[in-house]
Amino acid sequence: MRRTSPSITASCLGVLAALGASSCAKRAATPETPPATGLAQATAPLDVPMMAPRLVATLEQTHVRFQYAPETEAALGYQVLVPKGWKFTKPPSGAAPAAGTLDTVALGDFVGPSALGSPAIIVSAAVPRLEVPLDAMLRESFTRSGYTIVAGHWIPGVHGLYFEATGTRLRDGAPQVRRTSARADGGHIFLVTCLVPRAHWDQVKDTCWVAHDGFTVQKPTGESQLEPWLTARGRRPDFRVAYPASWSATPVEPAPEGVAAVDLRLTNPAKDRLLAYCQIKVQRLEKGEAVPPLDRLAGRAVEKLAALQFSATGAPVPLTGDDDPRAAAVAGWLGGFLLNGHLASSDATARLGFAQRNGLLITWLLLSPTAHDDLIVALRAQRAFEMARATAEAN
Repeated sequence: MRRTSPSITASCLGVLAALGASSCAKRAATPETPPATGLAQATAPLDVPMMAPRLVATLEQTHVRFQYAPETEAALGYQVLVPKGWKFTKPPSGAAPAAGTLDTVALGDFVGPSALGSPAIIVSAAVPRLEVPLDAMLRESFTRSGYTIVAGHWIPGVHGLYFEATGTRLRDGAPQVRRTSARADGGHIFLVTCLVPRAHWDQVKDTCWVAHDGFTVQKPTGESQLEPWLTARGRRPDFRVAYPASWSATPVEPAPEGVAAVDLRLTNPAKDRLLAYCQIKVQRLEKGEAVPPLDRLAGRAVEKLAALQFSATGAPVPLTGDDDPRAAAVAGWLGGFLLNGHLASSDATARLGFAQRNGLLITWLLLSPTAHDDLIVALRAQRAFEMARATAEAN
């Protein structure tokens, strides 16, 4: 028997209408086209090493462990392995990047010899103090800079997992390789970037790997959360999820029998404008009741989105493993979808997810601006969705 949730829909409708008047930009007449990339001009497939045993065996003779910390921000101190003889340029003194943004502060760069094309290792940091997904953030950075990503991985490091991506583009008519890693500690995001002419990549690629894998924070906190996490709870059926402290959580009441839901909302500082919205709904299945096919679940979710004044511009697109790598770790995961559309006069994106476990059907639904219109809100929304999905526990 199909249940409807009129009270849940009604609880969201008023506030979701405000999303159309959020900080999202109005729809542009034509989408932005990224710059052309240089992948097609590469003479051979790009080799992106995940280890460098020969170089590691001679590190004491070829490299130094360089240490640096800004005088005004000791928490940004770091150590990195760089070849002897590479020139270090101390960053200019300046204010730390503003919290709540993805702005970065330079922490120094190292330039190699001209015989190798003057490759560079650049260290920087951001201090968003807000939860964002490091992998999505880095991918957006590559795309917006005109790079075609050829590899991306989560890698276990000294301070836990870090994400790194490699891409290519044309620079002054010649292909360039960029390899960047990102890791979080103490509310900071530390970034290491290697820039190498494609013609010299094979000579420098192991040096880049060692710079990424050997990077350490001088005063690590061991805390990878970028802001405090809170817990939201629903009842009958009972469940709980974690969410970022910069969001608010409200149980949906009243709800139909056998259905519980929690609304997560991200608002502007004045709390008079909704920026993004996420709902987690848990439905108890009747004994012997089968979960509907995934496309039917997506169709019902689209109907709910329409009730929230979201107008989809196409059919739901299934999320692949590359689009959503953390989904594989979700117990009982059935699948997820992405939809583009409009909310009022603004572009918007919807993300859906479904899981079945212990006789319960769990649905995650997210509405946010597009990354093109409001990058940091889109990233924060994706992170809230992923947190709620990864931490969902139901009795």
